[in-house]
Amino acid sequence: MVMHMPLVMVTMDAKQGVQLMQLAQPDVAVPVHYDAYTVFLSPLDALKKEVEAAGLQAGVVYLDRGGRVSV
Repeated sequence: MVMHMPLVMVTMDAKQGVQLMQLAQPDVAVPVHYDAYTVFLSPLDALKKEVEAAGLQAGVVYLDRGGRVSV
């Protein structure tokens, strides 16, 4: 499934990222660009902590830069 969400917030913190995952309920979530820009509000470790607290870790794939995943 490809989600099209025009005119929405594109920078979010860890809590907001988890809220979006809960709302969208994707089969797989792959965090990207979490260290590419200086405007991000939370580091990847904060997202991992929130994902675990929400019990969503089974559906999240963390890749190293340049990594690949089949979805």
